[in-house]
Amino acid sequence: MGRMTKKKFKELLNIENMKKSNGELYVAYKDMFENFKNLRVGRNYYKDYYGKGRNIKVSSDYDENSLKILKKFCNFTLGNDAPRGGATGDYIEIEPKEFKKLQKRLSYIEDDINFIYISKAQRERGAKCKKLLKEFLSKYPKAKDYIDFLKENSCIYFEDRVKYIKKILEIKGDGVGLVRKWVDAGQPHPAPKEVVALKKASGMSWTYFLNSLGFERKRA
Repeated sequence: MGRMTKKKFKELLNIENMKKSNGELYVAYKDMFENFKNLRVGRNYYKDYYGKGRNIKVSSDYDENSLKILKKFCNFTLGNDAPRGGATGDYIEIEPKEFKKLQKRLSYIEDDINFIYISKAQRERGAKCKKLLKEFLSKYPKAKDYIDFLKENSCIYFEDRVKYIKKILEIKGDGVGLVRKWVDAGQPHPAPKEVVALKKASGMSWTYFLNSLGFERKRA
């Protein structure tokens, strides 16, 4: 048969038929592949009971179709080890060699599993934020310390956060140092005017403001 390449496996899986028009996998397929990721060497139990009395039912992470698709990833054995054959004893057993095959083939479709559709508006906003970030870092190299904070939430609050970080850097060149000095002193009331100005620039409550800089608010 020859070596199973990424291209050959995607054709075997027919993954294009599992996608919406925008290229994103349908939720049911995403959930199915996430279940595949959770499989381990040995026996994997995949059924459980829910409900009470006469209304008790069986839930399963795998149906006939998902088991058929799993067969394309690796060979496995189905069995049941419950004393009376109950549903919770149903298992999928995978040998170490087949588990490696499963992991490898899951890696072939990793980009498809993690793909998130991005609209035109989101792309334009992302490009704008990328440009602003580059300009901002060229003027304020020290702001690199806050780059993760600036990138949070897909740039939704980017411009406000830029103003906030500028304020941190501009207050005597060490806004964080001023806040740390006040925190170390026990956060006496009222806070220094520079710290108050910094907090106002952040647009946050005192708790979130201090947390964003790595401090905790003192409780009375």
